[in-house]
Amino acid sequence: MRWTATTCFSFTTDLPPTVASTSPVDEATDVAVGSDITATFSEPVSLGTWYAISCTVSGSHTAGVTGGPTVYTIDPDTNFVLSEECT
Repeated sequence: MRWTATTCFSFTTDLPPTVASTSPVDEATDVAVGSDITATFSEPVSLGTWYAISCTVSGSHTAGVTGGPTVYTIDPDTNFVLSEECT
């Protein structure tokens, strides 16, 4: 009889968190100009300044952020302009 030894290794990769959902959703239309933005992450995250809001007419926006550790609400300091696109 012949014995052999087998070593098994199990590696797990810690994937970075992802944005699971947003509100308003991507490509949303008819969003109120004073709307907040909600971002839901795939796992708890700790944030610093992690967002940028840039719009085609009103330009860059600053905002306050509340919530966590998986759901954050972004409250822009100024309203958006009707019918502009923002990222």
